[in-house]
Amino acid sequence: MRTKTLICAAAALAAGLASSVAQTVYSQNIVGYVNITNNVGFSMISNPLQATNNNISSLFAGAPNFTKILRFDGSAYLVYQLDPDDGWVGPGGPGDTFNLNPGEGVFVQVGSSYPVTFVGDVIQNSTNPVPAGFSMKASILPQAGLLQTDLLFPVANFDKILRWNGTAYAVYQFDPDDGWVGPGGIGDQPNMRVAEGYFVQTGAAKVPGWVRNFTP
Repeated sequence: MRTKTLICAAAALAAGLASSVAQTVYSQNIVGYVNITNNVGFSMISNPLQATNNNISSLFAGAPNFTKILRFDGSAYLVYQLDPDDGWVGPGGPGDTFNLNPGEGVFVQVGSSYPVTFVGDVIQNSTNPVPAGFSMKASILPQAGLLQTDLLFPVANFDKILRWNGTAYAVYQFDPDDGWVGPGGIGDQPNMRVAEGYFVQTGAAKVPGWVRNFTP
């Protein structure tokens, strides 16, 4: 999965109020776009930006027919498929969709390479709930880097992160003595991509959650 990110810092918009009076209006939003390519088969991704419409029918408007999105509910996958006749079909039948908000990971299954562009605002202050057990998560901020060091994931002893590489999971565990232990051995902390989804396995819910606060 290839990722390209552009973040445009707060833009100033000039508006003329009258011939003799002008006022400058500032937007506090940070807007941008993220390009990713879903390769043939399964990709584990997330929506990294707050779009005008986070529904999968909008986010994946250009998806090829028979694209599947698998959403994990804590115990099983909910499958949504793009049918050439009925549109998106979910567990509730035709028209059954959901909002894929920043912070949630999903599987996307495609039969041919499918690029998608996410456009929207950066969520600057957020709390991402992380329940006990397995959950599919992602960074709410469109940020790449080491999960704990850079993305400030609230790791606890024996937490596991499962990253999908296209054919299998790479498993990372936080050991109370050795710290992160991954496929590369001791000290191998998961290094996340922008818009990457992954499984989190933890023994207890994170309180208050995965908190991120960003000031441009």
